[in-house]
Amino acid sequence: MIEDVTLITACMDRERNLAAVLPSWIASNPTRIIIVDWGSQKPLSHSSLQLAEGGEKIEIHRIEQRRWVASWAFNEALLRCSSTYVCKLDCEYIISPTIFQDHHCGTSEFLRGHWRYAPVGQQFINGAVLASLELLLTVGGYDERIVTYGAADGNLYHRLAEIGSGSALFHSGTITHIEQDAATRTENQHIGLEQQLAETLNTPVTTFLIRRNRLFVQYLPLWNQNALMQRLPRPCSLAMRPARERIALALATLECFDHFCRLKKLSADMQGSMAILSTILASPPVTTLYQGEVEESEPVGEYERLRNDLIATIQLQKTLIEHF
Repeated sequence: MIEDVTLITACMDRERNLAAVLPSWIASNPTRIIIVDWGSQKPLSHSSLQLAEGGEKIEIHRIEQRRWVASWAFNEALLRCSSTYVCKLDCEYIISPTIFQDHHCGTSEFLRGHWRYAPVGQQFINGAVLASLELLLTVGGYDERIVTYGAADGNLYHRLAEIGSGSALFHSGTITHIEQDAATRTENQHIGLEQQLAETLNTPVTTFLIRRNRLFVQYLPLWNQNALMQRLPRPCSLAMRPARERIALALATLECFDHFCRLKKLSADMQGSMAILSTILASPPVTTLYQGEVEESEPVGEYERLRNDLIATIQLQKTLIEHF
């Protein structure tokens, strides 16, 4: 049995799903339920979520934001916890009422969902994780440099495994998820350039983002508790981020693009991939992204900076290929 557990979640405009799953969360009898309402157009409330019985356990914290960044939102929930254990759930997850009675987890261990071993159609339970608050804080929670969909959960599990004493999977059937459209996974995110690249590659943008973000964090120091406590103020557009992060993102984007170019047989080597990418960066759709033909000013700087960093990275790669 796992005792003294806080359930945490964060959402943006997912009121209907959250209202549908909350009864199962309340039935599991956690110590508390913490919900971070990350800038939903219609603010969440106990009444909007149709909470009555068990509602006294639920805290709703409103954060005013227009851009969905899961790593930031879930860390806001994590930092409000004081229980021995924390169970992070997406707001589409339905859980068994006996989930905490059916599992064991030491304070240096963690439980997780895994897409590879999930029942057919349930691969998105990959985002469920339970660990001690101390362990989650030691690794710094989610890596807040990952600001789009893709690889944030896997990155967290890797860091937990590095310092923990063991891990296990949630028992089959104890967590299920409500089906959602793939497009909702990247809603309210600034991924215009990545969308253009993925379309050229005939690859789902979610697949592109997962691989790109995995490569991205490999170029950066390991995220930890110190990084969490010293994280940048928000909002933090790409144009405002440290040069190391911007260049790491450009390198990861180039490597990811090259991988899919070769996989799709669009090119045979890096030089061929760079030629295709250069053409895309000069194309009218991408040019439009950074010419200000959008409602908000923030994405303009992001697209322009990432585009410029990518061009500089391509030029550097060409020099390396020619001379080495």
